[in-house]
Amino acid sequence: GTYQTDVGGETCTSCGNNRVTDFLGAIAEAECMCPEGQYRPKVAGQTSPCNSCPKGMTCAAGSDERNIPTAAGGQSGPYPVVQPGFWTSAQSPFSVYMCSAEDTTACPGGVPNQCGDHMQGVVCAECEDEYSLRNGVCQSCTTIETSQFLFPVLPLVLAPTVLTILYWRSGDGYDKWGSWQNGLVTLTALVLSHYQSLALIGGSNSDLPARVADMMTVWAHSNDFMMLFQMDCAGFADFKAGFILRVSA
Repeated sequence: GTYQTDVGGETCTSCGNNRVTDFLGAIAEAECMCPEGQYRPKVAGQTSPCNSCPKGMTCAAGSDERNIPTAAGGQSGPYPVVQPGFWTSAQSPFSVYMCSAEDTTACPGGVPNQCGDHMQGVVCAECEDEYSLRNGVCQSCTTIETSQFLFPVLPLVLAPTVLTILYWRSGDGYDKWGSWQNGLVTLTALVLSHYQSLALIGGSNSDLPARVADMMTVWAHSNDFMMLFQMDCAGFADFKAGFILRVSA
């Protein structure tokens, strides 16, 4: 935590501002650095105070914002590292986002903008073109999925047919309302609604016991059966368009 520029000097100068030195015998103020858990801001002067490492990042001793690798290359030396399960952008490397359920596959951590294979965007929530998110992994789209036959052609053909059959089979008169068939349909609808509600709760990123969270995750597909048609592969990867289609479905 001190240095001495003069050979033979009998007193040492404190680094100040809670800065430390990496070894004994420092001979210049430039050897003063931020301690573990803190980092030196890019715009600060040599003697400026160190900033605390944000939640979701790890700052080794000597971490310096100027050392963060960029597209143009970074200086050598320690820098604040993004922890697995978190994400930051290159434009705002200290605005830390927590990925969904702290997903370490999509958000492996490391440098800003770091994502899993074929993933991109804020918190690595999107797949690259001609890739679709399945079970948390971006997988390559098949030819039939990109041909737009699976979506939107197939749903447009199936939807009127299915709705017509349902209307035809469900148009019972009052005398049949109490039948076991209608009772079974009602029970099925209530059970489905129940598990759809559980799936919505499971998607709220709440801190739940593992067994409860796993059970809720199993039913997530009941709220998003449109994923069977792989809309992302057909050019509907835009979040707004996809959200409207899923809610409508």
